Order: sequence, then C-alpha cells, then structure tokens
Amino acid sequence: MKKGFLLAYTAIIVTIVFSAAFAPVVNAELPEGISREETVIASFTSVMADPYNFNPIVPGHLRNQGWHQCALDVLWEINVSYGKYINELARAPPEPLNENYTKWRIYLREGVYWSDGVEFTSEDVVFTLKLLASTPGNIVYSFWNSTLKDVVAVDRYTVDLELKRPFAKIQNYLGCQAYTVNTVPLPEHIWKGQDPLKFKFYPPVGTGPYVLKDVDPNGYWALWEKRSDWERSSVGRQGWDLSKAPKYILYINYGTKEKFLLEMINHNLDIMFQFSPEEWDTLREQNPNATAWYGRDFPWGCYDDGCIRDLAFNLEKYPFNITDVRWALALSVNIVEFTTSWYRGLSRISPVPMLTYGRHMELYHLPLREWLTNEFTLPDGYKPFDPDVPLKIARAVKEQGYNVPTEDLEKAMDLFGIGWWKYDPEKAAELLEKHGFKRDGDGKWHLPSGELWSFTIYSEKGAVPETREAIALASQWNKFGIDAKVQEVESAVLGPAHGNGNFETSVGSFPCNSPLDDPWGLLDYFNQKYYKPIGTYATSNIIRYKNPEIQTIIDELESKPPIDPSLPSIGLEGFKMVIKDLAILAIGGQIRIMPYDTTYWVGWPTAKDPYNNAACHRSAATYIFINLKPASEAVAPPSVVVETIEEMQQRIGNLTGKVDNLSVSISELQTSVAAQISMINSVLILAVIDFIVAIIAVLLVIRRTAK
Repeated sequence: MKKGFLLAYTAIIVTIVFSAAFAPVVNAELPEGISREETVIASFTSVMADPYNFNPIVPGHLRNQGWHQCALDVLWEINVSYGKYINELARAPPEPLNENYTKWRIYLREGVYWSDGVEFTSEDVVFTLKLLASTPGNIVYSFWNSTLKDVVAVDRYTVDLELKRPFAKIQNYLGCQAYTVNTVPLPEHIWKGQDPLKFKFYPPVGTGPYVLKDVDPNGYWALWEKRSDWERSSVGRQGWDLSKAPKYILYINYGTKEKFLLEMINHNLDIMFQFSPEEWDTLREQNPNATAWYGRDFPWGCYDDGCIRDLAFNLEKYPFNITDVRWALALSVNIVEFTTSWYRGLSRISPVPMLTYGRHMELYHLPLREWLTNEFTLPDGYKPFDPDVPLKIARAVKEQGYNVPTEDLEKAMDLFGIGWWKYDPEKAAELLEKHGFKRDGDGKWHLPSGELWSFTIYSEKGAVPETREAIALASQWNKFGIDAKVQEVESAVLGPAHGNGNFETSVGSFPCNSPLDDPWGLLDYFNQKYYKPIGTYATSNIIRYKNPEIQTIIDELESKPPIDPSLPSIGLEGFKMVIKDLAILAIGGQIRIMPYDTTYWVGWPTAKDPYNNAACHRSAATYIFINLKPASEAVAPPSVVVETIEEMQQRIGNLTGKVDNLSVSISELQTSVAAQISMINSVLILAVIDFIVAIIAVLLVIRRTAK
C-alpha cells in the first residue's frame, strides 16, 4: 500500500474521531412521542445564542432554525427556480397610485390567521411599518425612517403607503429577494406596548403552517409542529392541501460535517445544505436512498446559486487600477484547468457578474454571448472571449469519468455556461509589458519599479468553495510567473477589510442578489453613491468602481418597478460596461449539492420537477415541506447504525479506490484536526480515550497492511 494512502487514511480516521469526540453532543433521537415517519429532519448549521429569542428585527437574529421556513411569513415570497414573486400575505403585487412612485397600495390576503387564533389584518402591517420607521437600532430602521412618510389602513385588508421620495422598488424591501426579508409583519396584539429591541417574542406567533413545539436550550435544534388549523395559514389560504404534509419539521445542528454525513447515511437527516463533492461521493455510496437535484448523476447539485463567484479587485490599489493589468490577469487563467481543479467542473462559468439561474441564462447570458463573440474587443482590436469554453470543460470533465455531452454546444452551455476569456499568456504578457512590467530569467514578473510582483488573495476562513477558488486562481497566476498568495481571514476581520479597502484582491460573492428578472440589485453594487475612498467604510461597491456612464443605467433601472418588462434590455447595457472595464473578475455560479434522503419523504424539487429551489436554509423552504408526501414504500433503515470506529474503518476501506480523487489535502485535514482540538471542553477525558482508541486502530491497520 502506498505511503501517501496510509497518511491520508490515518488523517481521515483521526479527523472523524476528533469530530465525534470534540463536537457538541447532539442526540440523533427524536423527542419522546415524536414519530420519525411524521418528521422531516433538516440541517441547521448555526447555533442559537439565545434559543428563546425570536425577535426578527434585532441585529444578529437567526431565522434559519425553521423560524422563517415554517412560521414567519412575508408579503411576497420568491420562487427561486422561476424568478417570480409568490403572493404570500399579500394577494397581489403592490399597486402604484401615482406616476412618480411615491404612493402605493397593498392588498392583503383575506382569511389568514396568526397561529394564536387572531386574524392577520392591515392593522398589523401599519403597526409594523410605523414601528420599524421609528425605532433606531432595528435592522431596517435606516431605510424606513428615510423612506416612509405615512402608512394607513384603508380597510381591513388594504394598506396605503406614502413615501418621502420616489421609489419604484418598494416590493424589493417588502418581499423576499432570495434568502429572507428583513421587513416582516408583526402581530400588533402581541407587540404593542413591548420594548421592540428587548422583546424576545417567545413563544413565537406566525402566519405560516407550523408552530414551535420545542427548542434545544443549548441552541442546536428547533422542532416545529403542523398547525391544527393549517387551512388558515398563508399557504392554506393560497389553496395548498397540507393534509399529507409532514406533521413535524426538525431543524438540527449535528455539529461537524462528518457528523451530518454520518446521520444522513443512517437516515437521521432528510435534507442537507450543503455537501462537498467528496462528502456526496461517500453519501451516495453508503445511502442508496440519497438523491439530489439531478438525481445520482453528474452534476448532481442545483445550479440556482444566489450568488456569483468572483475575484474582487481593489481598483484604488496599484496595479489593479490599470484596466490592462486586470485583463492580463484574466487572460493568464486557463479556465478549463481552473474549474476542474476548483470544484470538479461543478460551475456554470460566467464572464459577467450575473447570476446563472436558468431564467437569467435566457435573458442575459445568451444575448451577451452573441455580443462577446461577434462584437466585443479590447481597445487594440483583440477579441478576448472564447465561445468554445463550455465544450472544452465538458471534455475535461468527461476525462474525469463523468458522462457529459462533449459535442452538443447547447447542452454543454446548460451545464458549464456560455464561455469565458481566452487562455492567452502571450497576450497577457504583451499587456503587462505595455505598462513597464518585466519578466526575469526565471519567468517571474516584476513591477516597473523592479520589485517582484506579489499580491494576496483574501478568502473567508471556513468558506471551503471560496478558499478552493482562491487556491485555484493563485495556482494559475503562479504558473504564469506572478507571486499570488492566499490568505484565509476570519469573517469578523474580512468584513471591515473589505469595507475600509484594506485588501488587494478577494474571492467571494460580489454581488449577491435575487433571481428576479430585474438586474438592478446586481448593477446597483457598482453604484457611485456607495463609493468611499480607502480608509472610509463602504457598505457596498467595496471594489471602489467609478463609471459615470453606468450610473445613468443604474438610475434608470431604479426608476422602474421590478416587474417592468424593459429592465433586462437596460441591464444588458450596464453589464457590457462592467465587462469592458473588467471591473470584477466574474467566475460563475457554483453548483450546490444539497442532497435528500427519500427513505421517509418524497416530492423533493429536482431538475425534472423544479417547482422551487432545493435550499432548506431559505425562507422559501416552506414550499418544499408542504409539497412532501410520505414515501409509499419506505426503505427500512439499517438495523445496525454506524457508531464504532471499526465500522467507520470498514466504510472508509470501501472507498480506497477514490482516495486519490480527494481534493482536500493532508495539510488541510491536519488543519481541520487542529481546529477541532481547539474545541476541547468538558468532554476532554472521553476525547483522549477516543483518540487513544483511534491510534490503536490505525496501528492495527498499518500492521495488517505490512503483513
């Protein structure tokens, strides 16, 4: 057996042991009296600092423990797959009452009741908006205080708003854009007279189809029960039949990713957000009932990523303030090598910072492909776009052993995007030399000053896809002769660094926005009104981009409601300007592998039935749960679950042929182990015992191998 495999084998075992020993102890068993056959178990990857605080307007409040998926409703939810609003508590889109969009009317859905039996009415909306506009410190105070002039109840189900300024995007602030929405109606009969920032709102009362039944005092899980009067919930009033929907929804944090994986193998987790390709490999081999968006075939996961992955340049730091330098960096990246090493090709590559939802592919990406292929050139006439990239990636992915179309361009584009920039190191060198950069005898690039060109790529610590992206980019640029380094930074440090401009380059999601047809939220990221010089905090436009021409387009987009049919054509012109300046190095939309276990429940959204997005952490997960039905023939869970080191060793042994494909290096695993060690707490003695057992097990394996 190869020495490298033994090291990997040892590292994996030790990582699993430590993840079990040092992670918080979370019982996989359901509370007494709760039937597994009646319960959907969903992943919750955070921890509630105060499990009994359900105040949705205070900064730092958590909602993804089931609060906004099961009970907390909004006026307009969003169907991510189709990029369309769902009239949830409202029964229609907002109606403008004048031409300059300072007056609006909202029609509420009739017959919706709070879970305590009180009817939801216009008085709740009026109370909420006045509260938000007059309470400094709440999460949307700044917007409503500067925007809302007056709000009145016309009748029991009609609300009129008057704004201090023209604003056509009012639905964006009252409706969900992707993950959740900050403006949520509150029940006046409960909140009236309370201190808005100190009130815990426990037990929570909502208009959704579930109510809180129990919560873990340590903050690791929340259990929700279907309302007995679900017909009077918002989804019930929309016409949904919840008679066969799950009785219980359990959102649970099992601790480490290894523990989540183990519990899903053992059918103690029905939906997960999200697994890496390596974790998915293990899951689908060990759990025959595990499936995903594309079933059990490549590319498995869902393309509807709410963010575009990219590299942000600090446009006020030399030499990234030079457009030719940015183009040189783009043309020195072999996108085929990059995407296959980054995430196995699991990405719709995009040369433009626009989401790669199916709807956006039609409205934006395909028209831009035609323009990029036939018209776009750099100032010297050079055409930088490579329209054959989708087929090139498809061929590289096929070489990895996956069955993908390699000659059908349309199908390849559906999987891998419209194309990207050419890999042309010679042109990249020409652009750099034009500005005085020089290459030494070892192929290393030097600045015009003679100093070795070296820069740092920031990545948020713990954000695995982003760090992989940074490493893959750095590898490409090092190959070209640029000394690019990756530095993982804690989110608490990275945010201020971005805001104050204390970075050179950074990978991440700049910008994120909704899947609506309206591109305003994406292009507004480049708005000059957010520009701040380095050292002054910027809330958006952290790249410090300035272009008066694009400002005109952003202003025009802002002047139109989000359902205006002219928005895509206007937005296309804005994206062309961003491309010409290469203001940001867009990479593409990442596939999210969000698996389901079909042992107990069927009806999950898939590529064949894309009725909504697969993400269980978003507020729209409501529409997943109410669509589920009990499995007609449930596969019996294994009689013996995986609990011992020996059993896990056997499972790992079954995967030895795939070890060489693991993209996580030994050093990364060692780092993971070190991170887990830092979690030592009151279970230290038991942990040490487990570690000794693991070492003995490893030595026995090595001894048997040596024989």
